Amino acid sequence: MKKKRLSVIVTCLICLTAGVFITGCGDKSGGTYDEPEITADYLMGEYAEQLLTDGAETITGSVVIEKDGDSYTASVEEKKIVASSDYDEGYYIADTNLNDSLAFDEDVRLVVSDDGDCKVSNPEEFIEKYNDNPDSLYMVFHMGDYLELIIPLDPAELL
Repeated sequence: MKKKRLSVIVTCLICLTAGVFITGCGDKSGGTYDEPEITADYLMGEYAEQLLTDGAETITGSVVIEKDGDSYTASVEEKKIVASSDYDEGYYIADTNLNDSLAFDEDVRLVVSDDGDCKVSNPEEFIEKYNDNPDSLYMVFHMGDYLELIIPLDPAELL
């Protein structure tokens, strides 16, 4: 009787121990790992790098966003930063005469710059405050014809 009780207890302990190792002890919430806080620094750093690793391509240029029902389209006028000692800044921005049209939904990630302070934005705010500013330069990340991320650029940092 004691042997039977001891073997039942040992079996239960083995099952509990195995259960802990099989399920793991990760920081999970609802069966998924917690997403990091969405900040401008995160989007411009780790998130942008992950997009490039996943195969995203980039376009440098000025951006105009248009809303059509529940969807949005970004028109990107491609620009190129050209180093030149003829300019005080040491560069000029050349228009490549190429335009790209990229579709996206309201969950796309946008970062804007307010007087040098970068912050996360949404398409509506971008349309109201930042749309069609030829002096603003952005790096646009896309996969195919679908926009994934827009971040502001300082041309001097690209040289």
